[in-house]
Parts: sequence; C-alpha cells; structure tokens
Amino acid sequence: MDQRPPVASPLPQTAEPAATIGLSSDAGGLQALRDAARRNEPDRYLAALLAPAGCQPDLLALAAFAGELARIPATVSDPMIGEIRLQWWRDAVEAGLRGETTGHPVADALATTIRTRRLPMADIHSIIDARAFDLSGDLHAGDDALEANMAAGEGLLLALGHQIVTGQVLPAGIAAQAGLAYGLARALGRLPALLHNGGFPVPATLLAREGVSRGMLAERPFAEATVAGVEQAAMALEGRARQALATVRTGFARHTCDVSAAMLPLAMVEPYFKAQNRVGFRRLEQIADVLPLSRLWHLSRARLTARI
Repeated sequence: MDQRPPVASPLPQTAEPAATIGLSSDAGGLQALRDAARRNEPDRYLAALLAPAGCQPDLLALAAFAGELARIPATVSDPMIGEIRLQWWRDAVEAGLRGETTGHPVADALATTIRTRRLPMADIHSIIDARAFDLSGDLHAGDDALEANMAAGEGLLLALGHQIVTGQVLPAGIAAQAGLAYGLARALGRLPALLHNGGFPVPATLLAREGVSRGMLAERPFAEATVAGVEQAAMALEGRARQALATVRTGFARHTCDVSAAMLPLAMVEPYFKAQNRVGFRRLEQIADVLPLSRLWHLSRARLTARI
C-alpha cells in the first residue's frame, strides 16, 4: 500500500511576481516547492525568496519539507498513521540519497539538496523525530525536554538553512537557542491547534507550578484556573524565548557570523509575541498570527539591516 503523505492542492497564484522577489520567471520546476513552503512555512518561504538566487531552490526544499512534516499532526486522527507517515519521510530521504525517486516533489527535491549541499543525514532524522512529539499527546517532562525538542526541530532547520546559504556550520549553542526562541514564539501562538493535535509545548513541571494538570487541559469549557495557569506558564516561556533570542544575537556578534537569510525567521519572534499579547487574546481558544504584509515587512527589514 502506498503510504506516501498526500500533497494538498496548490494555492492559487497570488499577485507576488516571482522576478521581483528573487525567483526567476522561468522557475516552473520550483512551483511545487513554492506552494508547499508558502502554504505551511510562510516565514521560511519568504526568507528563501530573500536569499541569494543560488540558494533559493535548496531553501525552498527545506522549507517545504518542514511544512510537510508540520502538516502530519494536523491531518491525521490516529497517532499510528502519523508515525507511518514520518517513517515514510525517513525512508524517502534515504532512497533519494541512493539516487531513487519517490514521485513526491518535496521529498525528491530535499534528497537533491542533501546530496548537493552535503547536509548531515543525522540532522534530517532528528528533525523528523522531533515531530513525533506532536503526535504523542504528551507534555514535555521539564525544561530540558522542551529545549531538546526545539533544538532538534526548529534549531536544526535554521542551522541547515544557514549552512546552505553560507557553507558554514552554525555553532550548536546558537542553533539550539535560535530554535528555542523561534519554536516557542510559534508554538505559544498555536496552543489550541497543538492541544487538538496531541503534543503540548508547555512542560508538565511548569504547568504544575501554576496548578494546571493534563486532565484540566482536556476539560471543556476551560476552567478559569486552567486559563489563568496556562497564561502564566506561557508568559514565563515567552520570557525564556526572549532570553534565548538575546543569546543568539550575542552569539552572532561573538562569532562574527553573518545573519544569513536562513536566519530571518527569527525576526518574527517579537511580532508573534505582540500578536499574542494584544488585548482580548484568548490563548487557549485563538490562534495568533501576523498579517502577510507585516510578515514581509519584518523579514525584509531584517534582511536589509542584517539584524534579527
């Protein structure tokens, strides 16, 4: 039986002229990657288009890959089916490295990127493994487990993108803190979806400190104590994310690393938190996001100033 994860229908074309943002007008072969990345990873999609032209196809492949993985918890109701799809991605990438094709445009493009850019397969497997948490229905046991998951997922994606653009390996400490900052900023704005899908990013120890149990998160409607406790825990994690972002900025300065286009998604950390902190926002009931033009402005400004 074919267990390949389905690819959603491409989005209609927008009024975004390819030539004005970076892809040449004859980039029809990249359309599947563009659609998958734009649909599921808009930050990384725009960052790819703001990167040097020679890096764009590989960054789009990485962004589309990240988006396809993120779709799995959102589109399966049985964790076992989700695990099967994650295993399909592991097998598909390995097959691509042997020169085989799967017929899946994102998987085949990613395999080409891994080969040509000599990306570590161990990192690719770690990124896939990190997504398994979203299928688990579990809580991270504590801060260490949370940080390890963010480092293995978002952190490695940022690090591999940086390697594609610069040819340099991002220091592991910077990658881990970058993944924590960006991962928390996104996850804390999507708590209702994450509760529905399975894994919840707030560590059990932090929830317990605020008087919230796993069972309380399953009750509907949410009790006032649950809402208040989750809000306090989220604010604590927001502070931790900002601390991580400051560490990344210091790390780049210390190592005299350039802020590559692949790191531009970090410019969205503060906008995501601003969206979550607006008056009346209900964290356990609403999804926080940033308007497309605002997203493009923040990423473009970061690219022009080389500041995240």
